[in-house]
Amino acid sequence: MSEESNTITSPASAPESGARSHLRSSFLIASMMLISRMIGLLRDMATAAVIGGGASPAADAFFLAFRFPNLGRRLIEEGALGLSWIPAFSDAWHTDRRRAWRLLSDFLARGVKYALAVVLIGMVLTSAALVFLRHRDPERFAFAISTLENLRLMLPYFFFALLTAQCAATLQAANRFGVAAAVPIIFNVFWVAALWLIVPGRWAISPFFGFDPGRLTPYDRTAVLSCAIVLAGATQYFVQHLYLRHLRKDDLPLPTIGAEEKRRFGTVITSVFRSMFPTALGLLFIQINTLLATLVIALTVHLPHLARSVDNAGAVSAIYFAERLYEFPLGLVGVAVGTAFYPLLVQRVGQKRYDALAEDLRTALRAVLALSIPAAAGLCLLSAPLTELLFKRGGFTDADASVTALLVRLFALGVPLFCIQPILIRTFYALGDHRRPIRAGWLSTWFFLALAAVCVAVGRPSGSALIAAVLAATALQTYLLARWLRTGGTLPETLYRSLGTALLKVLAAAAVMSAALAAVRLGFDTLGPRMPLGPQTRTAAMIAAAIVVSIPLYFGTLWAAGEREIFRVFAEKRRKKQKSGSGD
Repeated sequence: MSEESNTITSPASAPESGARSHLRSSFLIASMMLISRMIGLLRDMATAAVIGGGASPAADAFFLAFRFPNLGRRLIEEGALGLSWIPAFSDAWHTDRRRAWRLLSDFLARGVKYALAVVLIGMVLTSAALVFLRHRDPERFAFAISTLENLRLMLPYFFFALLTAQCAATLQAANRFGVAAAVPIIFNVFWVAALWLIVPGRWAISPFFGFDPGRLTPYDRTAVLSCAIVLAGATQYFVQHLYLRHLRKDDLPLPTIGAEEKRRFGTVITSVFRSMFPTALGLLFIQINTLLATLVIALTVHLPHLARSVDNAGAVSAIYFAERLYEFPLGLVGVAVGTAFYPLLVQRVGQKRYDALAEDLRTALRAVLALSIPAAAGLCLLSAPLTELLFKRGGFTDADASVTALLVRLFALGVPLFCIQPILIRTFYALGDHRRPIRAGWLSTWFFLALAAVCVAVGRPSGSALIAAVLAATALQTYLLARWLRTGGTLPETLYRSLGTALLKVLAAAAVMSAALAAVRLGFDTLGPRMPLGPQTRTAAMIAAAIVVSIPLYFGTLWAAGEREIFRVFAEKRRKKQKSGSGD
């Protein structure tokens, strides 16, 4: 990938053109995420077939264990480290690049120590818990033991996740977005390769190594996946490390620094690490609430004396698969736009151009609304056919598909909120305010816990009820963020001017699109049995027809309604390419 394709041009003097420049950069990130998400869908299809859903307790144990290192990865990789590191590294990058590389080297050295300490402590705690449970009653606590075994295998992934996040944040600070956005593809490739390895009869050279996948138990298969996750994390780091060395080749060797500068570097690094945890909390309360919901379900189903219902069997796996579908538009819209806009927001604050910051924020929010609302509508209307097409095979039963589809519909309702939150939180951080996002997040978590306690008190806490509680808590958090951002005194009171009108236009276009989707589904339900197609092929054809009809109809309606900011971005990008091609 060329350097030019990874580089964001400096924002123009006009705030709107600067916002459009960074919005175009978000399309680069989104395109890389799209490739990763597509491979991720293949990964999840294979995972559902190989290790199953509710029919396999091993699947629930694996997905519950995976949530902990994955949450740790998100704490540092998906924005938290970047939000803390980008301002510090950018300042050094634009002043003296050789010293910027030295700052990175010192930071990585300290990060390795912290990550190793976390992994070792986690290993000791999980090993002690395993010894205790096996001594008590290994049969009764089989689910907990399997969860802890998978967690212990996956803990080293946290070490590589910290290094990977550091490299990605450095590339973003240097305005190189492409490689950092493409690295998640590696994770999905390793996962798919591990699934191919453990399917009986699929690994042609297995007898050569004396390895027979057919003898693996379901718990053994999840253990292989856990090891593959660690290998994927290591590869992600080394790929970015090699690219950084390529960027650094003109600045080697690293400069020597004196005692005073060493103390200053140490202060900067300490400040970054201290701000990481509160920064991450603000971004990840949705995942924290979802993790709490998953734990409640696991406790009420799998652990002795605490189990109150068997109706939630497989709900842990269903939440994972449902999340994978709603995270598709979240990654392509909310995370991509938020990541690309954050350097611009920091620059506006540094220039004290708060009117320009407000204009940039409005542009980002309008783009997110225009893309997330139709995605939510489509995901809600197509939840059942999507779930059946992607997951219903092998060990993933009809019951698993029904539960997952219901959760997909619930998560779809929150997609616009999930996509708006990263933009609002990053705006707070650009303004130097870390307290209010955390306060809003804690209020949302306490609100969720109160709703979950009500669910447990009145009866059986179903997965759908707990996910509905997560959505209610997310709505509260988003409302508080939006309100406090406008009333903070720094940004103008007219911050959300014109957003109401834009929202109405987007909702109208989404309604037209939803009607078209419903008509396509009705047509296939009526005429489908007469088509010479199998059930899976007919479902795929219906989804393809719905997409082909709905996307042009939505954007055409949006254009006719007068909401054209997205179209201006593409038009400006096309004019820029034409000027470049003509030699202007």
